[in-house]
Amino acid sequence: MEFEVSHDFPERPETVFAALTDLDRAREWVPGLVELERLDDGPLGPQSRWRETRTFMGKEATEEFEVTSYGPPAVLEFRTRGDGSHGGEYVFRYRLVPQESGTRVQLRGEVRGLKGITRWLSQLFARKYRDARQSDLEALGRYMKERSGKRS
Repeated sequence: MEFEVSHDFPERPETVFAALTDLDRAREWVPGLVELERLDDGPLGPQSRWRETRTFMGKEATEEFEVTSYGPPAVLEFRTRGDGSHGGEYVFRYRLVPQESGTRVQLRGEVRGLKGITRWLSQLFARKYRDARQSDLEALGRYMKERSGKRS
């Protein structure tokens, strides 16, 4: 299963990338986020890892994520094996594209390695999953707008 969503931000790519990768503040904007725990120290970068628990469609799932590509302020990619959500490998690739009016964030997601009924169910719920990731980007936009208003 693959999907792609995008959202336009009035801020520059550096500002959007900083907000997107600030795991300490993720609870302030990520819908359904119950808990997030860093599994390493230092700034976010290649091979950084964290554990995240989210509610999706009324159920909690806990996954461990690892950064697989990190190129500020243009690219962030991370993956999880999907142990908490029925297996497979989930890959999320964010591209931040400068625009005249700010930044377009394009998120491409791919779910690999699902088998049997889980594969069939993933096709059934693909739209809900894509819509949830779109909601994440929109929530980041609202969070950034709120924060910029507090600094004015």
